Amino acid sequence: MKTIKNDSRVQDFDIEKTKLTLERISDEVNEPLTEPDINKLARAIRPGHG
Repeated sequence: MKTIKNDSRVQDFDIEKTKLTLERISDEVNEPLTEPDINKLARAIRPGHG
């Protein structure tokens, strides 16, 4: 799977970046997610991976 960056570059999808973003957002809104929560959300974004 590929992703298109804001500057139009194409990169491989990186599930670890997605997990890190989910963790940061949950901390920012004071709604902590557990590691299993983050993994489940990441799999929902990219089924079969993570």
